[in-house]
Amino acid sequence: MKPGRFLQFDIRPVFIPALVMACGLVACSSSLGDIPVDLPAEGVSEPVACSPQGDFRFVIGCPRTPYVTGVTALGAHEALESVATAALGYDCLWVGRIVGIGIGRDGKSTGAPLSGWTISWVGGEPEDPDMLVLDTTAGLCRAQNRCSCVSSGTCPDFSPQNVAAAVMPAQDSPAAILAAFPDDPAGSMYDLVYDGKGQGWTVTPAATMPEQVDVEAPDAAPDATPDAPLPDATPDAAVTDVDPADSVVQDGFDI
Repeated sequence: MKPGRFLQFDIRPVFIPALVMACGLVACSSSLGDIPVDLPAEGVSEPVACSPQGDFRFVIGCPRTPYVTGVTALGAHEALESVATAALGYDCLWVGRIVGIGIGRDGKSTGAPLSGWTISWVGGEPEDPDMLVLDTTAGLCRAQNRCSCVSSGTCPDFSPQNVAAAVMPAQDSPAAILAAFPDDPAGSMYDLVYDGKGQGWTVTPAATMPEQVDVEAPDAAPDATPDAPLPDATPDAAVTDVDPADSVVQDGFDI
């Protein structure tokens, strides 16, 4: 075939729409200047819609992870971190706080209506990041995206310095409960808060006793980072697609 033979065909119906679509996905230059493009952060595959301002209910299901139950604190962090990364991108950061309610003696959530973990990440657009709060109360994974709360200063208990200084727990929730209440019976339930800024675990018997015990965190490794590998992700810290019976979604904590 001679050079240029393909020019005998009219490619305009195919080429022109394709060019228009390409310019919609990347920044195209023209005589009018560069066309600005609003692309999601790198790694975003399952964005979560912004929650109405001031509405702290968890009404949005976690993409591809509808149920998270029977997990320890570190197991919940591992399961929810993938949700946060898909929603906010690879550069999202854990805020350094883990909250658990109705946690069993074995350090795991039970799937009961008042049992679960709440963990948050920040990320998205560098100039206007969002806080994604993920909650597993009743075994149902629910999300709340507090868009732009970082730049507006309305994210509860958030500061860039605290995020940068946060380290993962040196011990998981079972060890924290055992250290705080070594002699409790098997059916005991607890509320826990982990503060990654150096305060460690706070363990409180769930709704039965006013006693509170602070568990001192061992010295963290110098290179501990929010996205360091989890030291104690156990095989039975399962993410399951089995719908917990009679589950109800409860309002989560501000973290």
